[in-house]
Amino acid sequence: MKALHNTGQSSSATMMGGPRGITGLVLNGVKIDAGTGGSCDDSGENCDLGDNSGNWNIEALSQTTFSFGTDANNAHVQPDGTYHYHGMPEGFITMQGGNETTMTLIGWAADGFPIYARYGYSDSTDATSELVAMTGSYQHVTTVSTNRPSTDIYPLGTFAQDWEYVAGSGDLDECNGRIGVTPEFPDGIYHYYATDTYPFFQRCVKGEL
Repeated sequence: MKALHNTGQSSSATMMGGPRGITGLVLNGVKIDAGTGGSCDDSGENCDLGDNSGNWNIEALSQTTFSFGTDANNAHVQPDGTYHYHGMPEGFITMQGGNETTMTLIGWAADGFPIYARYGYSDSTDATSELVAMTGSYQHVTTVSTNRPSTDIYPLGTFAQDWEYVAGSGDLDECNGRIGVTPEFPDGIYHYYATDTYPFFQRCVKGEL
């Protein structure tokens, strides 16, 4: 087993996205912003896909009640005309030759650490180990707030507040990252993943900004 040193990440996380700043860029120059500007009030009767003043922030990909018009690349255009990704950039991954046989570098986070698509080594310290699909470590909350809009109308997963980080429930930390070797960094580095499970892309960063 390889010992990894000087990977550069911090023990603390800085939340990103929306007005806090983009979380990163895909190599094609398109920005990453997994969250949305939509929200609902506590009653659930007043929801707006472009107004985040409500207490319950609507997710783009983990629900089917609302449509943000995301395309086959899990992306769409913001009101200001900016095209951006909420999740796995499938078309770009295909262009890069990405598949289950290789780790595919797809972008850089705001803190300068690399972002990979879907697959990572089963042993994070061993580049000869099997490639597996990485999973995020977020689960539905176990206690639903009494102020939340009805789950009969808006199932769990509809809102960002429906998810909580549960260490060890997946492969990655609270920022959808981990320390390990990659094809570009054989000595190991902290890096992020785009995943098929929540949070889809990192929503916080572990490096200096």
